[in-house]
Amino acid sequence: MIFSLTERKKMNGITGTGEICKFSGEGVSYVICIFTERTAGMRQRIIILRGIVEGIGMRPALYRFSVEHGLRGYVCNLSGFVKLLWQGDASRIEQAFAELGSAFPDGSRVEFPPVFTDSEADCIYSDFSIIKEDGTSSGQVNRLTPPDRAPCAKCLAEIHSSADRHSGYAFNSCAECGPRATVIECLPYEREHTAWKDFPLCPDCRKEYENPADRRFHVEGISCPKCGPHLELLDSSGCAVPVPDPINGAVAVLERGGILALKGVGGFQLLADPQSAEAIDRLRKLKHRREKPLALMGRSLEDVRSFFHADELQAEVLRAPAAPIVLLEWKEESPFHPALLAPDNPAEAGVMLPASPLHELLMRRFSGSFLIATSGNRGGEPPALDHESAVRALHGKVDGFLTHCRQIYWRHDDSLGVVNGGQFQLWRRARGYEWSLPWRIPRRVVALGGLWKNTFAVADRHLFLLSPHHGGLEDAANADAWEQALNRILAQVGGKADAVAVDLHPDYFSSIAGERLARREGMELCRVPHHYAHALAGLMECGGNEALALVFDGTGLGPDGRLWGAELLDVSLDHGGRRLATWESAPLPGGELAVREPWRQFAGRCFAAGMTRKQVKTFLPEYADKLELMEYQCIANLNTSYTPSAGRLFDAVSALLGIAPERISYEGQAAIRLEAAARKETAGESGFVPYVGQEKEGVFMIDWTPLFGDCSMMRRLTARGFHESVADAALSMVEFALAKREGSLKNPPVILTGGVFQNRLLTEFVTARLASRGMEVFIPRKVPPNDGGISVGQALWSGLQFRISGVDYTV
Repeated sequence: MIFSLTERKKMNGITGTGEICKFSGEGVSYVICIFTERTAGMRQRIIILRGIVEGIGMRPALYRFSVEHGLRGYVCNLSGFVKLLWQGDASRIEQAFAELGSAFPDGSRVEFPPVFTDSEADCIYSDFSIIKEDGTSSGQVNRLTPPDRAPCAKCLAEIHSSADRHSGYAFNSCAECGPRATVIECLPYEREHTAWKDFPLCPDCRKEYENPADRRFHVEGISCPKCGPHLELLDSSGCAVPVPDPINGAVAVLERGGILALKGVGGFQLLADPQSAEAIDRLRKLKHRREKPLALMGRSLEDVRSFFHADELQAEVLRAPAAPIVLLEWKEESPFHPALLAPDNPAEAGVMLPASPLHELLMRRFSGSFLIATSGNRGGEPPALDHESAVRALHGKVDGFLTHCRQIYWRHDDSLGVVNGGQFQLWRRARGYEWSLPWRIPRRVVALGGLWKNTFAVADRHLFLLSPHHGGLEDAANADAWEQALNRILAQVGGKADAVAVDLHPDYFSSIAGERLARREGMELCRVPHHYAHALAGLMECGGNEALALVFDGTGLGPDGRLWGAELLDVSLDHGGRRLATWESAPLPGGELAVREPWRQFAGRCFAAGMTRKQVKTFLPEYADKLELMEYQCIANLNTSYTPSAGRLFDAVSALLGIAPERISYEGQAAIRLEAAARKETAGESGFVPYVGQEKEGVFMIDWTPLFGDCSMMRRLTARGFHESVADAALSMVEFALAKREGSLKNPPVILTGGVFQNRLLTEFVTARLASRGMEVFIPRKVPPNDGGISVGQALWSGLQFRISGVDYTV
């Protein structure tokens, strides 16, 4: 039964002031209010902790800390922050406050300096407790909830111990691990606001929950085999399979070479045996993924190191609670078909460790050291969140489903990263990484990202939320899922934004959706040039006020209405932005067709350099019958666009060297092959690639035409030599910019961003050249350098109402 404060006072014959302490038991809610006479000298301090403070054991940690310091009062979760009330003598409070930071648990991030108020204590508490604040859910999304965390060592030990009551339990968790972001529905972070609300605690779990000495003390997401979710094995048509142990049944499917659909942490995954060439082939056909790499899940770090080179940094990332996919280099021979897993770069594979107890139990019972683990969807569709949707999408295409009855509220793909420039760099930010970033902007902005690798952001003076990776929006199903997630976030964040920021390209789905949103809500629509968004995202993470940004990528619309793609931009929070260097544009005969067929880009560059059809034919004999039309296209400028894109140059050189596929099957494929080829070559094989650099109307221009007009040079060209020459060109662009710029810093940091700088060899070469000149190089780590990061830059552009010079452009 729940009593109001006034009712409770009347029952106790109390007329003073006080606060309600509301608790919930098994089906019963009750209130305890303790009032005593005012105690002389008793002081009170109320402290508000904001940031990532819920769902990581903050309340239990503060409980223990407060008790150790002899303080009374309480701690509770509110909507987006933790309230801590201390009572005691002034000296105890001051000592505890000075040491407060030592009490914060791993995984927390207190984003604001603690705000506190002091007063005399009117209502005196007899001890310290954890309470639930009077009131109901705010209905807001828990923006600052910590991310999902892979199982900790203690929980793993429990599930592998036959004597423990959690033995073999696929959902074991504690304050240090378990799902968080994917299972929270709204604030504050209490069990009834999560997917765990469907699983009331049993007496044993309740005992742990209420025991201050237990590591599960007041942890909302705990459960056990008696009271938690249960697993179910389904056959290929989605019908239940009666087996004693669903995990053993699922392992049997995998051992037979079958494909298993697994309900993972943030959505369904597809698992298969990497030693089965037939399973790999079936999986690729199911996902319409002919050559794009497939990731592996390893049984343990020891197993991973048996087959891959993993240094201490890579091992640290693999073991981290985020459990991302990390690109690693294979050791000598492997029984796991590297050429089938990553046909374009068989020397490497993406590897992760188990992200949940369920993954751990599967891996321990499977006979092999690895399983293929990829998103549980067909090409162009988002991964399913529930088994009904998974069965509809994968009915008859997989050999079994291992599912469970705990809900997933938010879709999170597996995160992906790599060691680049000596640092771990995220390429896909999703499961395991918090939505909240420690940045702020002056006004509320909704930034909707681009077409590929999409993320969206919501930011203002109090928060900076970056959504998990949503992928490409060119397919209707993905676009629909993206729009649903966006609308849900906007409804739960609440309030009206000042502006909607979108990419300058008007035909991107995110741009069209942004236009609709701005019209519907009466908000300003801000169109942000693609490469400035990249640069500003890097500047935001860099933490500086100004920088030079080398932005190398595929293509994006520039503020002059032309395609950009190899830019040196000067960006300053005080003075705006300016383009200081770029490359000369080259033809794309056939437009988008040339992007998909790199040999067309190579041929177009040769014709632009003045080569005859006969000369070009010697390099592309298999396309001899198509060269006449292509030559005419370039001469007549027919269906031919032009771009300075660095990514397109890598495609053309890949075609020149005979490395590129006739038609690419995924973004960056030709460039990945080119980097892989360059890594096999030694420094002595490098050759100089001719280019011309000169100033035109205040902008330094790099022209690669001399290479494509010299048959002898093209025949001597090596993949490594090309990488070296691009790095030389990048250095010359920066040196020109330093002589021309007017910023306050004589030697500003140089940011390397854009998808092309996912090329680790190029990053290494450019970094070495800049460092040798005493320049500071910044490589983005938290925010992907690819299009997964441009929503961050869009938010900063719109939030600051950023302005650029050098072109006639108005936001």
